[in-house]
Amino acid sequence: MAPQAQEPALSFACTRLGAAIFCGALLAGCAKGIDLDRMGIDRTIVTSSTTSTAQDEAASDEAAIRAAISSWVPGTPLPEAMPWVNIATGSSGAIQSISDTIDADGACRTFNASRESFDGVGLYRGRACSNGGVWRVTSLDKS
Repeated sequence: MAPQAQEPALSFACTRLGAAIFCGALLAGCAKGIDLDRMGIDRTIVTSSTTSTAQDEAASDEAAIRAAISSWVPGTPLPEAMPWVNIATGSSGAIQSISDTIDADGACRTFNASRESFDGVGLYRGRACSNGGVWRVTSLDKS
């Protein structure tokens, strides 16, 4: 009786193997027949690596922080925090801990700014002064 019990199992294994070979051959034939040009794929697009460096990105982000600071109009209430975004690098952050002083440079504001990007989080300490109505960043140093 043992030989009869093995025959159905062997028959089932052969059937599964045959089905797998058939499906593989069928898929291989279908893959060969696909014409990507007919599907409307644009082959004129070429990609390459970018040449920007971490220093270029940091300088660009610092410029975005400067622009946010410079956009404040003298005499307006100080915000608790002001977000900034640099679309060119994908970085963003917030300007906070703002305090006003008046000295020889005119009305000045010291602040802290954060920078969040793909390479991590950076903190900056800065100072902006206004002498005549336009804010100018006088220092921006990485903490």
